[in-house]
Amino acid sequence: MVYIKSLISPRRYVQGPGTFETAGRLIKLYGKKALVVGGKRALAGLEKWGFMKSLEKYGVAYIKEPFGQPPYGAECTKREIDRLVKVVEQNKCDAVITCGGGKAIDTGKAVAFKTNAGMIVIPTITATDAPTSALSVLYNEDHTFAEYLFYPRNPDLVLIDSKCVADAPSRFLACGMGDGFSKKYEGEAVVRAGKTNFAWVEFTPTGANYAAGANHSTITALTLCRLGNDIMLKYGLPGILACKNHIVTPALEAVIEANVLLSGLGFESTGLAAAHSIYNGLTAIIGEPEMFHGEGVHFGTLTQMVMEDRPTEEIMMVMEWSHSVGLPTTFADIGLKDVTDEKLWKVAQKATAAGETIHNMYFPVTPEIVFNAMKGVDSLGKTVKTPKLPLEAH
Repeated sequence: MVYIKSLISPRRYVQGPGTFETAGRLIKLYGKKALVVGGKRALAGLEKWGFMKSLEKYGVAYIKEPFGQPPYGAECTKREIDRLVKVVEQNKCDAVITCGGGKAIDTGKAVAFKTNAGMIVIPTITATDAPTSALSVLYNEDHTFAEYLFYPRNPDLVLIDSKCVADAPSRFLACGMGDGFSKKYEGEAVVRAGKTNFAWVEFTPTGANYAAGANHSTITALTLCRLGNDIMLKYGLPGILACKNHIVTPALEAVIEANVLLSGLGFESTGLAAAHSIYNGLTAIIGEPEMFHGEGVHFGTLTQMVMEDRPTEEIMMVMEWSHSVGLPTTFADIGLKDVTDEKLWKVAQKATAAGETIHNMYFPVTPEIVFNAMKGVDSLGKTVKTPKLPLEAH
């Protein structure tokens, strides 16, 4: 069948050791005065690796603002977005530089869009593929998933200093692999079902609506999803060990690129299916730090594989790899120790709610299917022989 197809991406992606030292030269292309927003650790990382000095060297004025103010903490919420919009307007900034992990990045992208400012993304960890996309994941103030926010443009610049990533806790790099690994399975399901990607959004005065049936995946986008998995399977273990030892190696560089660029372009221009919906369901009963986004999505990927009746050999291979890089395969691994049918049913119902991407699967999905598949994953995961690699989170 012939479809209208599309692929979208950030205007510029730059990665490597020492990129912060020349960041100002690129950033001045997109603004003269910037709001730099991020968590305390992320802002400290920018200082440590020369980012602020580079802004000053190239004549970019800036103000710093910590992400995540009390009482709700570091979460991408409407309240936090509105607060930062006021900071931009009061200080007459024409660029928003958002640094840190996915929640801070998604918040900064929303602020840049609402203020029509330059959108510059500086991941200091690579725990999600949020940096390249033209959307944000909005949460409620109780940290449960709320909705997706869509924008008519991708970031102007995504800049990653791999020395900064190597300096961060290794658990976040593993989370990025968990998030990224889903894209092959979700992308293949979307394409098989003939469903659409995130590359076409209808914008109205009151917000953005996903325009179903508009654009479909290119061959390139689906290939990027698959390439990301190939890289993670090949370089995941040496990459995570490099991060644990705070060194930059070719394997770490490969994993960073797979986590951010390949996964980001892949999901946005191919689409999502069951894995991310199951994560959204899990947020109803598990929060951070017991389960981060990429860990919950990875459990969702394994659940989707069981739902699809993938070969047992393939599922077990992925599970063995999962433990080798510190990713979950059981309920206990994602922090769910008091397991009850009531809790799992709540997850299954939320995962299959109207509007969830799980309905991009090529077969009808019910709460019962998800409920049973999650139990199947846990039972298989308990047989994995490879011990789960211990990772640092602080």
